[in-house]
Formats: sequence, C-alpha cells, structure tokens
Amino acid sequence: MSAAEEEGVPILETASHGGSSGGSCPGSPSGFRHRRRSVDPPGFIRTFGLDRLYSWPKKTEHLFIHECEHCKTRDVVRIRGKDQVDHAIASGEEVEHEHYVGGYRYRHKHKDPHEAHDLHGKGHGYHYDGKGRGGAKVAAAAVLCASLVALALGTYLALGGKTFEGMPYPVPLLARAAVPALVFCGLAFALASGSYFAIAAFYGDGHRRDGVEGRDGGPHFALMCVSHALSAWEDRMWQFAVPVLMMRVFRDTLLPGALFALVQYLGVVFLMPKAGALIDGSYRIRLARHAIALENVCIFGTCALLGLMVHRAEDKGWKGKVLGLDGAMAAYYSAIVVLGVVGEVCNQILTISLEQDWVVVLAKETGRDLTRMNVNMKRIDLLCKVLAPGLIGVFLDFFGLLRGQDAMASALCGILLLGLFNALAWPLEVFLLGEIHDGLPGLQMKRIRNEAAFYEDLLREGGEAEKGKGDHSGDRSFLETVKLYCTHRVFLASLSFCMLFMTVMDNGTLVTSYLVWRQVNVGALGLQRGVGAVVGLAGTFVYPKLAERMGYEKVGLWSIWAFTLCMAPGAAAQLLLGPSRTSDWALIAAMVVSRAALWAFDLAERQVMQEECEEESRGALNACQVSCYQTLYCVIQVFGMVFSNPANFSVLTAISLGFLVGASAVYTMWYTNKNRRGGYSRIDSQ
Repeated sequence: MSAAEEEGVPILETASHGGSSGGSCPGSPSGFRHRRRSVDPPGFIRTFGLDRLYSWPKKTEHLFIHECEHCKTRDVVRIRGKDQVDHAIASGEEVEHEHYVGGYRYRHKHKDPHEAHDLHGKGHGYHYDGKGRGGAKVAAAAVLCASLVALALGTYLALGGKTFEGMPYPVPLLARAAVPALVFCGLAFALASGSYFAIAAFYGDGHRRDGVEGRDGGPHFALMCVSHALSAWEDRMWQFAVPVLMMRVFRDTLLPGALFALVQYLGVVFLMPKAGALIDGSYRIRLARHAIALENVCIFGTCALLGLMVHRAEDKGWKGKVLGLDGAMAAYYSAIVVLGVVGEVCNQILTISLEQDWVVVLAKETGRDLTRMNVNMKRIDLLCKVLAPGLIGVFLDFFGLLRGQDAMASALCGILLLGLFNALAWPLEVFLLGEIHDGLPGLQMKRIRNEAAFYEDLLREGGEAEKGKGDHSGDRSFLETVKLYCTHRVFLASLSFCMLFMTVMDNGTLVTSYLVWRQVNVGALGLQRGVGAVVGLAGTFVYPKLAERMGYEKVGLWSIWAFTLCMAPGAAAQLLLGPSRTSDWALIAAMVVSRAALWAFDLAERQVMQEECEEESRGALNACQVSCYQTLYCVIQVFGMVFSNPANFSVLTAISLGFLVGASAVYTMWYTNKNRRGGYSRIDSQ
C-alpha cells in the first residue's frame, strides 16, 4: 500500500458537519472522507541518513477531509501517531488531533474527533467557567504557601542566627546568605500570588466570560501584566547579577565578563532569525512553556556553576593558569557561557511572543486598546529596569558590608536570590499564561501561511509536504528569514529603531566609563539615571494621548526627531569643547531630557511592528529586528575598543550623532512612502 493511499474504510457518519462553527451546512455530506497514510521520518533524520542506518519506526496519520461546495469551506482533521484510530474512536478514547479550517490551524483533544465540532469540542459556543482552566488558581495558592514558608524560614534564620555559629562549615555561611534571599522572595511572591486572587475577586467570574472587552484589557491582560512583571524582573536581575558575580571570581580583569556579554550578543544575532521562524510555526502555549522551562534550567545551571566558581575562587590553594583559570574553572566558565546564550535566546523568544503576538490577539488588534496595553507593558519594563538592578546590588554589596565584607556570603546571597526567585516564578508564569491561553480562542489558533499551497501539499499523494511549500513557517532558513525582513514593508521603520542602538549616548558602559574618567561624581550618575527613568515614564503617559490624536505612525515621526534634537546639544558640546566640565554636564542633561521622546518612539515603533506585520510572520520579523539591533550594538562596542582612549570619546560621539540623524531620516522615508501609497493595509483585515 503506497503512502497516502485511500483506505477501504467506510466514511464515518456524522449527524451534520459544521466546520469550525458547530452549525450545519446545507450542501455538505453527512461525514468526512477518511484517508490513511504513512509519515516520513523528520527532515533532520533523513538529512543525516539515520533512517537508512537504523530501522526508524513507521508512523501513521489519518486525515478526515470535508470540502463543501455550497459554502466554499474545507475542514481537515489530522490525527498523528494512531495506527488504529477506528478502535480508539470506538472505545471512546480521547484523541489529540489538529484542525485546518478557515485559514487557521489549531490542536485539541477529546472523544470522537471525526464528528462535527468547533474549537472547543462538540457543540457550539464557548463559555469560560472561571475555574482557572490553566491551573493558575492552584499554582497561585501553592506559590503563596511557599512564599509564606520562605518568609517564616528567613525570619527564623535572622532571629536565631547564633544557633548556627557552632555548626560545621559551610552551614553558618549558608544560613547567613539565605536570610535576605528568603525574606525578599517570600515578600515578593506573597504579593505576586496575591495579585492573582485580587484580579479574580475584582473582575469576578461573570466578567471573565467577556474576554478582553474594555479599555483596560480585562482580567486576561491583568494576568499577563503579572506574568510579564515576573519575567522582566528576573531578566533585569539576571543581566545585572551575572557580571557582578563574575567579578567576585575574576577580581583583576574585566575580560571574562566582557567575553560573556559578547558571546551572548553574538549568539542572539545568529540564532534569533531561526528562533523567529520557530515562533511563527509553533503553537503559542507550547512554545511559551518550553521557552520558560529551558530558560529556567539555564538559570539554575548557571547559579550552580557560579556557586562552584565562587567557592573555588575563595579556596586559597588553587592557582589558575590562563586568566586565573585552571581546568575546572575553564570548564565551569565555558558551560556558563553556553547556558547564557541559550537562556538569552529563550528569553527573547518569550518576550517577542508576549509583546508582539499575544498582546495583539488580546487587544483584538484595535488601535486604542493595543496602545494602552503597550504603554502598560512598557511601564512595567521601565520600572523593572530601574528597580531590579538596584535591589540585587543591595543584596550583593550591602549584605557583604553587614557581615564584615564577607564576599563569599554576599555572592552566595545573590546566587540563592536568583535561583529561588526563578524557582517560584516558573510555575506562576506558566499557569498564568495557561489561563490566559485557555480563555482566549484567538490564542489557540495559528494562521496558515500560503494556505492554497498548504492544502495542496497536505492532500497530495506522497506523504508530508515538501520543504518550502505550505505552512512551514518553522522551516524558514536563516537567509529566507533575513530576506523576508529586508523586503518587508516595515523594514525601514524597524531599521530606524535598530540604528538607535548604534550610540554611546545611552547610559551604557562606554559613556559611564567616560564620565567616571572625567571624575563626575558617581552619585550624580546614579541620580541622572533615576531622573532619566522618571522622564521616560512621563513619555509613556504622553504617548497614548498623542497616538489617539495623530496616529502612532506620526507620533513615531515626531518623537524620533525630538529625540535627535534633544541629544544634538550634548553631542555638539562634546565635538566643539572636547573633554570639559561644560560638555560633561551638557551630555548628562541631554540624556535625561531625551528619555521621554525615546520611549515614545519605542512605543510607536512597537505598534508599527504589531499592526503592520502579518500574523504568520510576526515572530520572524521581530526576531530579525532583535538580531539587527544587537549587531549594531556589538559594532559600537567594537568602535569603543578601537577608540579606547577616553580622550577620543568625541569620535564615538560623532558616530553616534550621525546614526541618530540617519535613523530619523530613515523613519521619515518610511513614513513618507507609507503616506504616498495611501497607507499600508492593516493586518486585522486579513
């Protein structure tokens, strides 16, 4: 029997066929046409010839096909991995299957998959019963209990610390290091888990059925904000803590920390285009769960390895060979670098999925709601960016001062804090996203790319569809994804955003090092960042009102030019006056004042990428944008190494100013072309 050969199985009768709506179709037959075919091994197995070297198990898939001439619809139910599907159906077994209907695909599991049913099983309509289908209520209760236990244990260790002094090493050290980590995580997750119950009480079950109606986005968006806050906080703590903890090990050189950051950026540059294709080709909740799980595994592994490195560095008997590394330390460091790259890619996958895809579906792609949701998400990012590094710095530094400059206890405190925070955040994030996903049908469906070719390949003789045809969003190569990005109508708008990363006037490492070299007070630099964050938050309050009056595209035009004009005096002072007290404060003032325009443009460009990108390409396009701006960021760091003499900082300033003006000009070109053609078509009409 050949692959995809029609089986002599009678048509499985149904009372009526309703496709995805559950209603009857007057011109339809009473059942699906049944086909059975063998499935080829995965592509990578065939590529390396493993199917010929080993007896690869044959798998069977079943297609239940319904095509209606009357209403011009096609519904294909696909069941994989079931050799005896008839027996499974007859025995009442729940069967996981995938639907292809109306230009979308979705997957679910229930009995009698061959009978007419919609997205949520047999019958018509969907009502969320408020019981937390994703298990968020149970997860929140469990995390709340764990947080209270952690808080109680931390309080006990703090009050009864003397009882551990006589115990063998390292029990006293671990007890001292665990106190602040337990207390902070206990308080933080009592608040986070309590937020879930507060949201449930505020909206109530009746309001949950209404989904995302209303200007505030409803309970689902509130839950997404809680999940996003946890993710953003742990990400900001992680980015700050790892380099600081490395300095506890490599105390005489910055090279290991710089190498870690460089490899991480390069990994993102080369891996994100493929990761973007994975976002487009995967079901949302499955991808989110896997990304969160893999990211947390990387974090736990890195925490363990950092603990081993700190312990070995404190051991006075070890002597390194290259950069203070012996064989064991080199292995630890290499593993941390690999885990850092994988973890950062997973973090970017989750960020793009939530900020560029989930929130668009949640807002039903309506301008007002989407704008307000983007603003709230950006405010969460800004607050986490400001507060998280400061807090982890307090635990790494101030705790060490309390213990008489005990660097070992301070480092272990940071490691325990990171590990415990992520351990408690993991289940809460997963189940919060699960509840959001289960309550919104739009999140459960993925649009089919190249629908006509997909159905042709799906139903043709010869098994699986060929690469390059049909809905193979996840099979895009690196070059195919980059070509899609460079030829898409959002490219110029995205490129202008990426060019803003080609600057040293960004509160980053280079400008901070230069101002410290100029003997600017460190306290003043910290105050400058704090005031800049407040000004940036002000920009998020102004943006929604401007977008409502002018449209987000025009707000982007005005804000990017405003940002460039605000930065120009600081850059001009550097170029005309050179290193001087006047140019120093002019640069600081420019970076503070410009934050409002910068974050307003960030919001405008984000909405461009949401509104103008097709659903089946959002992941690839936004992932390429991440690769692009990470590339430019690496380039400016290379320029910083070339012009490493602080006296030559004006050269870096000139390069930065040129790219700021260029970014403004590129966005102006995009805006002009868009208006000249009468505006691009909105994706929500597709």
